[in-house]
Amino acid sequence: MRQITDKGVEELANAIVIDAAVRWRQATLHLSTPSPVTKTYKETVTECETFFKSDWFEVLTGLNGREFLKKLKEGYSF
Repeated sequence: MRQITDKGVEELANAIVIDAAVRWRQATLHLSTPSPVTKTYKETVTECETFFKSDWFEVLTGLNGREFLKKLKEGYSF
């Protein structure tokens, strides 16, 4: 059986945050073009923004989620 290491936990946390950032960015890009799935994209944006603003985000990253979201909106890459 494999042991859970600090490095493994950090990699998992990073993967969670990167996935949310990618999903947020893709959803916001799709919002600019009307389509039948626009509601789904809006829900994804809301879900991701809620995560970025949560205490859990700060626990995982040590970052201020509102600042992270601000940087995403400004177009920063990760």
